[in-house]
Amino acid sequence: FIMPTYINSEEIKMPNECYNKIIVRGNKSEVARLEAFVTSRNSDFDFEKIVPFTTPDGKWDYDWVWKNWGTKWNAWGINAYQEGEDLIYTFMTAWGPSLLVTTRLAAQFPNLEIIHWFEEPNADFSGRSVFRNGKEVLSEEGGFGDFRLHDDDWFYNDFDWDDSDTEEDEPDKKEENSEL
Repeated sequence: FIMPTYINSEEIKMPNECYNKIIVRGNKSEVARLEAFVTSRNSDFDFEKIVPFTTPDGKWDYDWVWKNWGTKWNAWGINAYQEGEDLIYTFMTAWGPSLLVTTRLAAQFPNLEIIHWFEEPNADFSGRSVFRNGKEVLSEEGGFGDFRLHDDDWFYNDFDWDDSDTEEDEPDKKEENSEL
């Protein structure tokens, strides 16, 4: 896994929220084993269960989490649910997807197929990675909305990327009213 070029932690000070969706497929008992493995007392999908936080002094280390998780914090806003035979997790991360965590998870569960979809509207990127036999077999990236996590267009319609309708482009209301 190579850190995506759209993420430069030196330039970004305030994190944007990256939407993530992980789909887990395979043998029912192996899927259940993964579900138990990633669940902690505090979270249904805890990065620390997959890639344990380890620093010499045990204190929070931004550089460590960035290099090992690919994001600033653990996942938040987590939803875990079954859809047919698939186990699905949706959650948020800071700046970009947690593909480093997913890569480690796939290596720990090589008999499962894991698909990680992600998108970030403010930085205008999206993509997916597919893991089989413990390895990434497909990685695709594009602009926001190119790889959709949501089936409903309402989600994508909330983001207006067209700058042509700014106030500067609107006629001056005072001039219009002065002719009356």
